[in-house]
Amino acid sequence: MADMGMGAIMIAGAAMSAVGTGVSVMSSMQQGADKQSWYNYEAAQERQQAELQRQQYASAAAKQEKQNAYNQSLLRVAQATSGVRTGEGTPLLVASENAANAAIDVETIKETGSLAVQRSLTQATLSEMSGQQAYKAGVYGAGASLLTGAAGFASTYAMSQYYFPKK
Repeated sequence: MADMGMGAIMIAGAAMSAVGTGVSVMSSMQQGADKQSWYNYEAAQERQQAELQRQQYASAAAKQEKQNAYNQSLLRVAQATSGVRTGEGTPLLVASENAANAAIDVETIKETGSLAVQRSLTQATLSEMSGQQAYKAGVYGAGASLLTGAAGFASTYAMSQYYFPKK
């Protein structure tokens, strides 16, 4: 009679171990999937930020180009109204230098924008990679839980065979 009580306890223990292992496996998988979803959300946000930056810097560059054209026009008008010959000598050099500096300003804006966009896209890629790693970690955690549960079950089975051998 006592043997039946211990056998039932061992069976109940094995069943609880199996249930606990199942819960642990599901929990690990869910944690990995949840983290991956979060990182994917962050990546999407970074990609949206990159697009917004691209638009903002393109707009700033276009605005600077218009301002540069306006400034060049003002320079020509000022030179013409003062009687300066604009197509030669120092006035031509001043106009050329202003145009070159204006072009550098526009290129600086474009390059700064390009770098900002690239930073955001790189961060998005890193977030996606982190999500993939988090998912893999969840899978590995689930595998570890399965192995631990299997080892516990095997131990319980071995003990039951030792204490309750088949006759």
